[in-house]
Amino acid sequence: MSDDLASSWVVQAGPNASVQAASTVVAFDFDGTLTVRDTVWPFISLLAPRRKVLKVFVSDLTRNLRAVLKRDRDFLKLNVLAKSLEGMSEEKANLIAEKYADHVLKYWMRSDTCARLRWHQKAGHTVVIVSASFETYLGPIAHRIGVKHVLASRLEVVADTDGVHHFSGKLFGENCRGVEKIQRFREWSSTQHGLVFRYAYGDSAGDQELLGASGEAIWVKHETLHPAP
Repeated sequence: MSDDLASSWVVQAGPNASVQAASTVVAFDFDGTLTVRDTVWPFISLLAPRRKVLKVFVSDLTRNLRAVLKRDRDFLKLNVLAKSLEGMSEEKANLIAEKYADHVLKYWMRSDTCARLRWHQKAGHTVVIVSASFETYLGPIAHRIGVKHVLASRLEVVADTDGVHHFSGKLFGENCRGVEKIQRFREWSSTQHGLVFRYAYGDSAGDQELLGASGEAIWVKHETLHPAP
């Protein structure tokens, strides 16, 4: 990512932003809301060969096929994606995630919702990304666009006898979608003070509970947003 592109994402609160504005919380989903496509599968493909993912899928074929038919993303993320990364070095994954973050920002961000995110930042609002995508790469992306708070699906990390950290093949906690999104959000907000959950942005059924808890739910799937609400 070029320095110009990176700097364009570093948004400071505007001169008219007040201390009270920071108490306004804005939650954004990521895939399909801030991006134009899914970002999970491309990331997995950088970490695990397709043959390994296929081998994991076939190893529990009946249940995995049933999950595909039911669109059970929670099961597939745990039983296929996380398992495919078992044994991979966390350090290596983090290095790949840094480069992947640049790629996502350069090619896959959705211009209208990103402009809206910038508007909230300039207004001094507290922005949090709440996503089922993996925290491993969402953290670097959020850092680049000036978002301090990320609530996302997490890969469990364990240390071997030599102290080397690697993925266990499991998720740490639940897949962050549906009910889990609002539960994670409430856990986070309980550690903050004086916040008002005003806006939430999402594009799918997995965002419904989070958007329903906000003061103003903004569905973005089939419409182009104006730069300001």
